[in-house]
Amino acid sequence: MMIDLHLHTSASDGADSTAELLQKCEACGLSLISITDHNSMAAYQDLKDPKIRRLFSGKILPGCEFTAQYKGQLIEILGYGIHPIAAGNFLSTAYISNETRRTLQEEQMIETYRKQGFTFDEAAVRKNFRSATHPLTGKESQDPRTAFWLELNRYPENQARYTEPDSCNNYKSFMRREFSNIKSPFFFNMERLLPSAETVCFAIKSMGGKAIIAHPGGYNQPIYEMMEDLIKEAKPHGLEAWYSIHTPQQKAELSALCKKYGLIFSGGSDYHGAWRECRGNILGMPNLSGLLPEREILEWAEQMNLI
Repeated sequence: MMIDLHLHTSASDGADSTAELLQKCEACGLSLISITDHNSMAAYQDLKDPKIRRLFSGKILPGCEFTAQYKGQLIEILGYGIHPIAAGNFLSTAYISNETRRTLQEEQMIETYRKQGFTFDEAAVRKNFRSATHPLTGKESQDPRTAFWLELNRYPENQARYTEPDSCNNYKSFMRREFSNIKSPFFFNMERLLPSAETVCFAIKSMGGKAIIAHPGGYNQPIYEMMEDLIKEAKPHGLEAWYSIHTPQQKAELSALCKKYGLIFSGGSDYHGAWRECRGNILGMPNLSGLLPEREILEWAEQMNLI
């Protein structure tokens, strides 16, 4: 049996439609999957169409990847076995609107980088905050961080002002080492923008689902170092210990944490489409073939409401 419990469609930031993703899962020979779009379960509306559902012969575990914050830092929590309506109700009440979020991000980022002496055209920033081309996907993005990073890089003198020189040319470095790093002077505190990890885990449990901390080894080092505290405070059901780009050491450390606290563990590729495959997020996790402890994962997954 082959499983992949972390997949994205174009309902969030994936490249494939629900139908296209199912066809790829079928071609890969997967037998159990979960579509886990960011703060959206729109793909499950598509699955109500029998023609689309028949494109994949395996089972599907309903899921969603909720954004949250822990001590102001961005993290993500996978919710499995939840109903789209219940998830929609939570998303509509616990999260501020995209417009409000973008406005708060805009003001805080302008203030932070102005204080740090960066050069940028504030008028251009405000104009472009609503639309910019994402440097990784090549698609139009409404994420204000994209527009801001592109504006900063118009001025060569800014390169020396980053705490990490690579952040000038590497968007991932900018996000991980500057924007989301609590130890950076450019850290963006998410407390006003997102519900806490504890709130999200509690909500998932209230929906009858399983709360799993997504890709723990993919966060900044400060978050990874606080993983044990996060477990104690947010009380998730488990960790996504078997993630496509975790190192062998991370998998061993995270599996040990699961055993220590009696947590379940999950596994997923975090597949978004071809643009992410170069990073190792390959559908079906072929790099973990024969290593993924599928039996243990299936013990909890198959007890939930599969479609």
